[in-house]
Amino acid sequence: VPVSECGAAHGAVVHGPSKRKLGYGALVPLAATLPVPDAATVQLKDPASYKLLGTRIGGVDNAAIVSGKPLFGI
Repeated sequence: VPVSECGAAHGAVVHGPSKRKLGYGALVPLAATLPVPDAATVQLKDPASYKLLGTRIGGVDNAAIVSGKPLFGI
């Protein structure tokens, strides 16, 4: 499968045309046998396509903490 047809989403590598997925965990044993690529040849993602980096994500329990709910109070 050409690399250009693959992407990553929700903890898996996805083949675009067929929508087949393989989880990262299933790929670890194979990846461990590959040589480490030269840093100069690695192509990084364009920062404009980042989905999480640079976005603010609030804590799920911030309201309970600042309002002194019993779990977080003294």
